[in-house]
Amino acid sequence: SIPLFQNDFVLILFLLVFSLSLYTFKLGDCPFFNPDEGIHAQVAKNMVVDGDWITPRFNGQNFYDKPILYYWLNALSFKLFGINEFAARFPSALLGALGVLVTFLLGKALYDRWTGFMGAVILSVSFEYLFLSRLVVHDISLTFGILLSLFLFYYGSQQHKVPAWVIPLFYGSLAWSVLAKGPLGLVLPGMIIVPYIILTKSWRLIKELRPRLGMIIF
Repeated sequence: SIPLFQNDFVLILFLLVFSLSLYTFKLGDCPFFNPDEGIHAQVAKNMVVDGDWITPRFNGQNFYDKPILYYWLNALSFKLFGINEFAARFPSALLGALGVLVTFLLGKALYDRWTGFMGAVILSVSFEYLFLSRLVVHDISLTFGILLSLFLFYYGSQQHKVPAWVIPLFYGSLAWSVLAKGPLGLVLPGMIIVPYIILTKSWRLIKELRPRLGMIIF
């Protein structure tokens, strides 16, 4: 059994404070400079103003360019912080920080605590990851979902039997990824998970992950 949080509180707290500080520093000071930022923020603003959280709209037209999850997160942020640049970007910053934490857990599960910690620190300051964690774009929500699904799968695969709590979170994270950016959220984890099961001959995982229940959750 791999202990999830044993003696890790200080490291987790450091990673959370460090990455959140990095991603939220003067987050609302700069106006939208990427066209996608303005479009995505406006779609979320329309949800809040119109009260319609089902159909994304932009310039009075239905807007189906991306799935709806990130617009929901933006709209919730607008509800909490008001309609401004900081609120529009905050979901990306928060998910970026959570992705750093999941990277630590995955690295710890694969290798050891310090490998996971250094991997998380390196990710947190990697230019593109940092950049996307400060923009109103869907990419970090997809990245977080994929990271979480892969961590949960690997953690579960290393136990004598996949823990019951892993199953809904695993399929929920896959659903999150698809809601974040479409079928890519299922294809990318599948390209890792399926070969892993085949190459390691871990056929028991297919039964233990309860795919019928997983389809319902998904």
